[in-house]
Amino acid sequence: TKYCMGERASHLQVLSDQAINFPSTGSANFEDPNYNVSMPVFIIHGNHDDPAGTENISALDVLASARVLNYFGKTEIAAGAHAGKIPVHPVLLGKGKTRVALYGLGNVRDERLSRVFLQQNITWVRPEQTPESPEISDWLNIMTIHQNRVFHGSGHTSAIDENWLPRWLDLVVWGHEHECKLGDQPSSSSAAHHAPRSKTGGRSKPRARKDDVDDEAMQETDFEVFQPGSSCAIQLSEGEARKKHFMSLDIQGTSYKATYIPFSKVRPFAFETVALRDHADEIDAEDPRSLETFLTRKIEQMIAGVAGTSGELPLIRLRVDSTGYTTVNTARFGQKFVGKIANPGDVLLFHRRAQRRAAGASGGDASGAAAADEAQQGGAASEQDVLNQARVNRLITKNLRTDMELLAVDELGDALQEYVAHGEIHAISSFVQKKLQLLQKKMGASNASFSTEKEVAAAAAAAAKELHAGAGAGAAAAAAAEAPKAPAPAKKAPAK
Repeated sequence: TKYCMGERASHLQVLSDQAINFPSTGSANFEDPNYNVSMPVFIIHGNHDDPAGTENISALDVLASARVLNYFGKTEIAAGAHAGKIPVHPVLLGKGKTRVALYGLGNVRDERLSRVFLQQNITWVRPEQTPESPEISDWLNIMTIHQNRVFHGSGHTSAIDENWLPRWLDLVVWGHEHECKLGDQPSSSSAAHHAPRSKTGGRSKPRARKDDVDDEAMQETDFEVFQPGSSCAIQLSEGEARKKHFMSLDIQGTSYKATYIPFSKVRPFAFETVALRDHADEIDAEDPRSLETFLTRKIEQMIAGVAGTSGELPLIRLRVDSTGYTTVNTARFGQKFVGKIANPGDVLLFHRRAQRRAAGASGGDASGAAAADEAQQGGAASEQDVLNQARVNRLITKNLRTDMELLAVDELGDALQEYVAHGEIHAISSFVQKKLQLLQKKMGASNASFSTEKEVAAAAAAAAKELHAGAGAGAAAAAAAEAPKAPAPAKKAPAK
């Protein structure tokens, strides 16, 4: 409230249906006459504050109800379908002659959202033409998303491919990834068409002819991807050691300019990788003390490299490839640096080069080995999270290779993930109970009579098969439907 509330007037206007954009409050906070909002904040949820529970409530719902911020992009996948349809409605904002269509997609489990994209079960609502904005090209289309952008060894559904996003978007602000990547980056499908851009580069949106606004080929543009990263080091990985920034985006008409501003108060973090085999002349493979002396010298050099940059103790992580060498006790080794660094207990990360198995020999364990390799290489995802996800995927692949008679594998996988990742202790039982009720309703509607248990089991299996087929057909039919247009309400005066 310190920075959001105040007497300064907000000149933004919401031109879309606010009841659809902000379902928890029904309207934007700065248009509420009972509140003085000087800085409107629009926010989507991430993977730590995603909606949960029987009421599908997020922590952001509470803050939105207190009128502190505007929570949008809350997704609800239709029940009953293995990958239901998701409509994405933009928040249409106007200020002067500038028109911005702000799309938001709150975090959904990557495996589930991947299926939605691959089955084309996502609907993008475009702005409707109005006298004030007669052309679609008058709108600057901005997308905010909070998903994995980098694949982490658990299959092609462990992240969201930016090529799945519509090409008519102008820029995408990508959250969840911790690494700060300076400068706007062309999407991977259009990277060959763009020269490298400066840190404060901008662009003007090419206009489409009025008589061609309904032609998708004319509307297509190459969007830029902005990845500001986290504001502080969340994990002791290589990407986190790069300097942290936040992004300021200036928009006028359909032109924009992005500026990255470094954070001034961030705990120093140094990350390096060393392979012991490259220092054979300094280390005696038979003498652990020589290894400890080498590692101590290396850590002290890293501390000296970040000394004086902040008043806080630095974070230090040395990743050591110990293939062919012994290791040291990391907890005891870290005691040397108590009072010098913030993480003496895990300053070292030992790993060995993975022994690759022959193709086809490892079967379902291949994804687990790949995930372990990724964890050793210090990717953006948590090492333990990657391994846990690989174990869950391996269990599902090993034990549920084909659909069971009554339950669908993908739906059961979703329930299992809710139980493991979000602590929803009733996720599996609720899923089974709901499926049982659907089967009972389906069998009851047939008015058939059964004399043996085998006949009941056969009828239940047939009913389940029809439900699974019906869900898939319904999702495919919905995907083929024409995308609706965002209604543009009557023009209203600016909020006071």
